Amino acid sequence: MSFMQPRQSHDASNIDKLNREELNDSMQAASQALQSTRGVTGRQLERNDKGGYGQLAAGVVDRLSAFTNLVQNIADVVTYAQGIDQNILDLFVILDSTYKFIEETKEIEHHPSYERILSNLAKQTVECAYFIRDYAKMANFWFRAGKNLIGKPIKARVQIYQDAFDRILMEFRNHSALHTEITVGRLLEQNGLISETLSLGNLPYASGAGLHTGKQCLPGTRVEILDDIINWVNDVDDGCPRLFWLAGSAGVGKSAIAHSIALWFQRIGRLGSFFCFDRTGSIERREKVFSTIARDLADLDTQIKHELVKAIQNKTSLQSTTDLHLQFKNFLFEPLQAISQVTIGPILVVIDALDESGDPISRQELLKVITKETSSLPANIRFLVTSRPEQDIIAAFHGSQSRTQIKMMDSIPETETRRDILNYFKTNLAEPSSFGDSQLRRLVDLSQGLFQWAYLALQFLNGLGNTAGSTLTERYEDLLNVPHIESIHDHLDAMYTQVLSSLFNTKQPRVMSRFRSVIGSILAAREPLSLNSLVALRRGNVPLSQRTMDIKVITQHMGSLLSGIDDLSSAIRPLHLSFREYLLDKDRSKDFFIDLSPCHQEFAFTCLRTMKEELRFNICDIPSSHKSNAEDEDLPARISSRISVPLSYSSRFWGVHVSSAIFDPLLARKVEEFFHQDFLHWLEVLSLLKTVHVAVRSMSGLISWSLGREAYKLLYDFAVDGSRFVRSFSDAIALSAPHVYLSGLPFCPQGSLLRKTFIDRFPNTLQIASDPIHSWPLSQRTRRISETITSICFSHKGEYLALGLWGGILKLLDSESFDTLWVKEQSDQQHIDAIQFLTDDKSLVFASASGIYLFDILTGEITFQNSFAPFLGTIFSPNAKFVATLNPSNLLVWNLETVERVIDLQFDIKKRTPNSAFLNNDDGRFVTYSDIGAQVWDLETGTILHGPFPPPSDLIPNVTDLEFRVSPNGRHVIFIDDSRFFIWDFQDNLVISFDRPRIVLLTISSDGNCVITRTSDGRLVLHYINGNELYCETDRGISDIACSEDGRWLAFRNVDRLHIRELDGCQSSDYLLKPLPVDPVFINASSDGTYLLSTSVEESFEVWDVQSGQSIRKLSRDTEFTLTNPIFSPMNRYLGYISGGKFVNLYDINSGASKEISFNDPKIRLQGIAFSQDEKLLATLDLSQRAICIWDIDSPRVLETLAVPKPTKHGDRPIFEASSRFRYFAYAFHDGHVSLFDRTQPIPLELPICEQSSYETVIESFAFSLDEEYMLISRGLAVLHINLTTKEYRTIVLQLGGHMIPLQNIRLGSPTRRIYVTPNSETLLVETQALANYNVWDASSGQLLYFASEEYPRMSVKGFIPVHQYLFTTTRSDGHARISALKHNRDNRVCFSFDDQHSLQLPPGSSARLREDGWVVTQDDRLLFWVPKDYHTTLHVPGLVYILGKKSIELDLSSFLHGESWTALPGRDASQLLDPRLASFSFELAYFVDFAGNTTNPNMLTQELMARLVERTGVGPDVRPGGITVLAWPLLVFTLSNSDSSIFDQNAPALVNDLSPLANLLYLSQKLFTISITSGPDFFQSHHNFPSTSRFVVDVNLGNSSVEIAQGEIAAAINVDYKVGNEPDQYAGSIRPSNWTSLDYTTQFLNWTSILSENLDLPQHIFQSGAFAINPTSSAPMTTVSTIEEGIDSTGVVKLFDQHSYQYSTCDPVRNALATLPALVNHQNITAYLDLWIPQIAAARAEGKEFVIGEYGSVSCSGKENVTDTFGQAIWLADTVLYGASLNISRMYLHQGATLVFQSSDQANTVGFSWYDLWYPIPSDRYGSARASPSFVAYLLITEAVGSSGRSQLQLINIPEAPHVAAYVIWDDAVKSDGIARLAIINTAISNITTPAKENGSVVVDLKPFLNSKQRSNDVVVKRMTSPGVDSKNSDLATWAGQAFTNGTASGREVVETLKDGEVTVRGSEAVLVFF
Repeated sequence: MSFMQPRQSHDASNIDKLNREELNDSMQAASQALQSTRGVTGRQLERNDKGGYGQLAAGVVDRLSAFTNLVQNIADVVTYAQGIDQNILDLFVILDSTYKFIEETKEIEHHPSYERILSNLAKQTVECAYFIRDYAKMANFWFRAGKNLIGKPIKARVQIYQDAFDRILMEFRNHSALHTEITVGRLLEQNGLISETLSLGNLPYASGAGLHTGKQCLPGTRVEILDDIINWVNDVDDGCPRLFWLAGSAGVGKSAIAHSIALWFQRIGRLGSFFCFDRTGSIERREKVFSTIARDLADLDTQIKHELVKAIQNKTSLQSTTDLHLQFKNFLFEPLQAISQVTIGPILVVIDALDESGDPISRQELLKVITKETSSLPANIRFLVTSRPEQDIIAAFHGSQSRTQIKMMDSIPETETRRDILNYFKTNLAEPSSFGDSQLRRLVDLSQGLFQWAYLALQFLNGLGNTAGSTLTERYEDLLNVPHIESIHDHLDAMYTQVLSSLFNTKQPRVMSRFRSVIGSILAAREPLSLNSLVALRRGNVPLSQRTMDIKVITQHMGSLLSGIDDLSSAIRPLHLSFREYLLDKDRSKDFFIDLSPCHQEFAFTCLRTMKEELRFNICDIPSSHKSNAEDEDLPARISSRISVPLSYSSRFWGVHVSSAIFDPLLARKVEEFFHQDFLHWLEVLSLLKTVHVAVRSMSGLISWSLGREAYKLLYDFAVDGSRFVRSFSDAIALSAPHVYLSGLPFCPQGSLLRKTFIDRFPNTLQIASDPIHSWPLSQRTRRISETITSICFSHKGEYLALGLWGGILKLLDSESFDTLWVKEQSDQQHIDAIQFLTDDKSLVFASASGIYLFDILTGEITFQNSFAPFLGTIFSPNAKFVATLNPSNLLVWNLETVERVIDLQFDIKKRTPNSAFLNNDDGRFVTYSDIGAQVWDLETGTILHGPFPPPSDLIPNVTDLEFRVSPNGRHVIFIDDSRFFIWDFQDNLVISFDRPRIVLLTISSDGNCVITRTSDGRLVLHYINGNELYCETDRGISDIACSEDGRWLAFRNVDRLHIRELDGCQSSDYLLKPLPVDPVFINASSDGTYLLSTSVEESFEVWDVQSGQSIRKLSRDTEFTLTNPIFSPMNRYLGYISGGKFVNLYDINSGASKEISFNDPKIRLQGIAFSQDEKLLATLDLSQRAICIWDIDSPRVLETLAVPKPTKHGDRPIFEASSRFRYFAYAFHDGHVSLFDRTQPIPLELPICEQSSYETVIESFAFSLDEEYMLISRGLAVLHINLTTKEYRTIVLQLGGHMIPLQNIRLGSPTRRIYVTPNSETLLVETQALANYNVWDASSGQLLYFASEEYPRMSVKGFIPVHQYLFTTTRSDGHARISALKHNRDNRVCFSFDDQHSLQLPPGSSARLREDGWVVTQDDRLLFWVPKDYHTTLHVPGLVYILGKKSIELDLSSFLHGESWTALPGRDASQLLDPRLASFSFELAYFVDFAGNTTNPNMLTQELMARLVERTGVGPDVRPGGITVLAWPLLVFTLSNSDSSIFDQNAPALVNDLSPLANLLYLSQKLFTISITSGPDFFQSHHNFPSTSRFVVDVNLGNSSVEIAQGEIAAAINVDYKVGNEPDQYAGSIRPSNWTSLDYTTQFLNWTSILSENLDLPQHIFQSGAFAINPTSSAPMTTVSTIEEGIDSTGVVKLFDQHSYQYSTCDPVRNALATLPALVNHQNITAYLDLWIPQIAAARAEGKEFVIGEYGSVSCSGKENVTDTFGQAIWLADTVLYGASLNISRMYLHQGATLVFQSSDQANTVGFSWYDLWYPIPSDRYGSARASPSFVAYLLITEAVGSSGRSQLQLINIPEAPHVAAYVIWDDAVKSDGIARLAIINTAISNITTPAKENGSVVVDLKPFLNSKQRSNDVVVKRMTSPGVDSKNSDLATWAGQAFTNGTASGREVVETLKDGEVTVRGSEAVLVFF
């Protein structure tokens, strides 16, 4: 068998004789031959296990005729060519010889290794076929060959293929197929080797969207449709569509076909990408579709990768764009187009399940790109798309039929489908012999052509699932009994019900509960999760093993319904979308219905918990803040290893789950905790994951979820703040993760919750050194738009923005992302006048000149239209039931449902046109206003209900002549005149006026509360009906404006951009908008820099003093003439200007006097003025009279007139200048002609500059030297130096860095005086336009003298002030004027403040500049920090003197850590600085003397123990005498504060306890008995028994309502703080009425503290607030949060906020049962409990105050025996106090006392010291001798951990794999500045005295990561807190560093350990403190 037949050779002479028709015929035959190769490379490449390798080889040989036909036809073409064609013939020869050898080999059947060899041979043959085909197809290839343009690439490619076949033949001979790789030549020419490493890691990629080998068609099925698609891919016809759409309903096998095709082309190296959509992750996948395809294509071919990198490099924003049009253009079109001329063979891209890419709205843009733009790709790129035939998808593909090949699955002949399903059953049934042909055909009948049904049936029959106990026959009969249903969906539903019923018993609640939980988790997940991830995210309090079992027991038998169930790491998902739809529809799934709401709630809790445990500062160890994320090459690997799958999922989707869950108070509290702790860490992770946009959606959902819930207003406020933070700083955050902290946090407004919460945690960021920032940076989204907008409207919920465009185009945008959702073009092309969304936001109605249309935004179809033909305008009612149309002579209102006219209001066309609105958002009434007044109409009857109401002419002058507008809510009428406007409430006849000249009314908010206008200078002004007036800065040219219904967003068009701007909060003036000033526009400066000149919109001039920055004179226009040509005289005496072209006004700046120089000639037209140097003369230029007049200023009179010739050029206003002594005068036009006059010569000299230079001819400006020897003329980019004596000139070319500056990159000066000359005329000031740099040049040589860095982008130079060497500039965007020192310090210090101490020191030779994108960078573009765009114009930059009339924003960079130092922000998620008194004490007042002793007999044990603490902290702990002392009658349990049952008696001894039941009970029930405690002045002397550095807190009795007693107590106290009341949240119903509330407490607190402060002259900040006893849950009667909201610190007396805490209790049997040792010694229990206080702590810190736990203990009612008297109490104490410190609790006061028998009648304890006491101060029957308890050592650990420096901070490190271990990292800059100083490790695993060593819960902690490069293990020491077991009660055996402290002093030798191999072991119920 041979490929080649003998043919006549052709030489070069035959080329010219080639017949084109013969060539075309040969090429067509070659193309057709290629189609037949599918059999060899397709089905034959699929292994046929049953047939053996021999049959495979035989099949290959049998099909070689296909290749013969292919190459033979191509050979007919190519043999005409010379040279290169011979190489192709050589390729045929080796093909022929290869196949001959194989054909003749007889051993194939005996060598299985031949399988791969033969497969490779087939694939390589196809590659050659593609190569030859496309080479032959090149148009006019013989001409190109003759020119040898492709000869070398072709020859090289042929050689590569020949080498490949040689290798295959060699391996065939050697029976080895180990090394062969297929040579795929997708490109004819590779453009050279690409040696550089090209990384596309920063281009978003959708994980999990690729091929799934298990989803392909069964061999032998779907043959025809597969052949059709393969033939389409291989079709070389130029008219072949690039796009193939395969459509079919659910279950018909579309995805199987797509996977089969993709796998086939993957085998031959021709699959570009396979992208499968999944509804659970539709948004994320849709946004990444083209970037993913692009990366797949780049992986396919290096040249494509090279072109893709070129397209996106240095375009960070492009790499992360979600704009699908931009993605397609930049990621696909441009790279593929670049290689289109050298492409060989087809490349297939498959997009599967397009219908799952989102809803019809969200996928509109994707549909448009696919259907309209894929046809622009090179011809060999083919797109195969599968989907259900949804209406919008059908419309899109049918709209592109000329570009799309469409195949509907239902068009496949039924016989083919039935055949394939029959083969499917025959091939895959486990027992095929058990079924006869009729039974199999019955199954085929039952399938109704659905492969999904057949798949489910097969799994059911084969016994997959819980089918134990049933036979095959029984299962077959069960299938037959499934009801026959015609509907495809119902048919599948019945099958799903059958399968599920066989797996799960619906009568077992536990089974079904588990089913709904597990399957609900799978369905609720926002992206498919693996079993491992599901286990991690289904946490709760269920053990790991139980969670794993729950999932497995449900999913293990669901292989027919779910994929991924057999692999721990594979994503579990429904095999088919129809199963998901079935489960979520209650009517369809019945007992198996899944309600996702509780699943979302469970996910929300676990996501928040996952983030709490895993989020941390710098989670991926980013080494430097100078780089963007994209520049960190190793970052992707660290992200993969540091951010777990559960954390990644939680970070991206927690917000969705929360907002999708039913509101739950506990969940709300967890979200609050998240905000307080991890908000910034979360944004850091989103930055790393390239999903910062997720944060906006999360915050928006959270705002809606918490809106209107007053009890959770703090949560709502946090969400709003979070939204503003993300919107304001997303650009910086997305670029570089460290700048969440470095660039976002510092610019938060002073009063924002986020700033208050986090700023103290990161003290080493930049600081605002000037006045605090009080408003957020502008939140604005901008999109360039080229079309003309005719109308604009927000949807009611603000999600969409509808635009009416010129030419009848309607466009719907996502208001958040600006993504285009769909575009509708009207055939009549009438522009759209008005748009209105219906109330459900599912439809909108719009009007054009041709009628009214109702549009379904889901389907894109017009559902209603009527040709009302509105002429002047249209408005709609909110639900589109009514429409009002304004016509030339009448106003009509129509009912759109009945198409009837309701109102016909006729008016006189000679009078003002009426205006109207639908009253109160469409309650059936309509308001009109016309000349007769306001009227209210009934829309149902068309009659007038009220009015007319005439406007109040006494309040609104000339009201009958004013422009007017009715507000959208129909309540107000707005009137406008030239200088002000009025808002009239016609119902209440109230008028609000605003003075605002020259405004244009733009719109009125939908609620009627805000009128939005535009000033003449282009700014937006918001006028509120409450009288507020606010504005926002914008560029000029605002038009087409709309306000969202909630008043948060403003949309408007500005030139070529569409803007959406946030307005939320503007009415309170705390956000975005400020009182409107009339900013001046600065235009000139005096020569010595003393004065600046500005103009305003009123065309007045204003003179400003440079030194003071204040306005000193204002010259208002008092005539109708325009004021022009203002200039200062040389010595600043005068300001001269021309008025109306007829007069010269001279204004004396010092005296304020003015004089006018006028001309008698009415034809005069002055065009310029100039002063002499001595200010005695004035020159005027009048070209209309052809004269220059010289005036004596004092007279004033004309001294001399110089005639000037008629100018040769006209049009522009000339530039006029005079020399200092008026010898020379010159004027010039911009066209290049300069006219020069010498007063000493009669003839003027014309200088035709344009003819004498090769440079640009435009004259910018000119100036004379002071000595009148020469003049300088700026001509575009060159400077001419003209000698005025010789009239010789020369051109100066400016040099920068030794090179001539390109002319297009530089221009001179500013519009008024383009050249600025110093007194010696040697320096010029120039501006480079592209770089915005300002430089000083030598006027003679053109050499650069001084280079000013780019301080402000987009700046315009207005003047150079040589005396001070100041630069006078304005910013183009806002007109702000700046004075800058030109030669400011340029060393390596960067200072953005007036104070040099605020400088940032950079390395030598470094400098910094502000880029236009907001980044402050070094000269080599290293990132320092980012500045919001709003602050650019007022930011103090290096060299700034001041901003005229404005306060600049100054930055303190002295402590700013950046670059590699940024990791020490401390940004450690560190706590506040730790108070050395963190571990403090509270003593029961009744037993205070027992613990303290008295002045004569101090308690020595107490003193010794206090000394041990002072040794470690340097200060004594705080002490608070207080507590509960209550005696309760058996019939009533009542608690009363001891402090509030105590009194102060000036004459009493130190302390008297009165147990009389009658004492001090005048206000109590007869049944109550209390201990009355009376204290006297000597009581305070007992304080001296504590360390001298201890501070005291004294309770002030609030309960007895006697402020006099409280005053006496305070007067006797010395240096203490006061707690007003104790546990007042328990007063209600006892010593206060039952309705005693938080507000009542706050009111009394404010009253008392006011009285006490005034009477005793107390310092401010001396009182403690709170001391609440009840845990701060949502049901707590009063909390720190509630009292702050009520204004408890409104008078500034509060020093700190205080609450009490007891985790467990023995006060009653129920709680007593919970107080166990395992419950107490449990790290998770401790953190969960203390987390309750997070909102309280945050609220206190937001007020700038500390938060303390003023009384705490483990178990209230005096502890519990065998629990709190054990060593377990020490473990609890250490973990509790350190965790509390990590939450920013400043101090915690451990309560000490004794059992109070009458505290509770149900308590477990009897009389004696409390079981939780840290020491027993005196001997007692219960405890024996006085001694320390086993728990005392905990305070030693705590105090050593905190240290004495006051500079310590700590952070909890959660260890997910060991949740019982708490690790607290401690920084102490005073001890160690380059890393952590200490590390506390607490192991709360229970290890009793009797626990075997192997089971004691030991953990080994590797500390090597904490060691720096200079440290060794031996340098690190360890102290251990231990005892024989957690249940040990022996104080002698409870040790710290080997020493016991039973008697208050250390007993035993101190034991200090070192690390072993860098590790430390910590046993269960043990703790260590590591010192680095």
